[in-house]
Amino acid sequence: MPLPGGSSDKVGNRYEARWTVDRMIAVLTGKSESIRLEPPASIDNGFEFFLRRGSVLGYHQVKRQQAGNGHWTLADLAAVLENFRSKLATEGTECVFVSTQDALELRELGERARAAQSCAEFKATFLAPELCTPTAVG
Repeated sequence: MPLPGGSSDKVGNRYEARWTVDRMIAVLTGKSESIRLEPPASIDNGFEFFLRRGSVLGYHQVKRQQAGNGHWTLADLAAVLENFRSKLATEGTECVFVSTQDALELRELGERARAAQSCAEFKATFLAPELCTPTAVG
């Protein structure tokens, strides 16, 4: 695990800053109405900022990478995205998770969905229990 303030930490902070600036530009160009940076932990623990776009309030969490794995596992994502659960229970909210690394299982699921001719085929063929084991994915 990188030490706080080390080169990995600085690169991660630059990645977060670039995403934040991109969303600030959305406010300046009128695509979004407002942005609140680094909300206090008591309000929105785990989010870098939230962005208002029309009637939608978007919560943004930015992680450059998953240390040690080189990719996100579904278990990693479940832990990171737990903060989204309560936010998504409210109508008019969206949650955005941004990372330079993907989740292999999600990539595989997307490939299966694109290969299916229909939703029924996807469910019957590509979501078969034997295909959903960790050893079959990736």
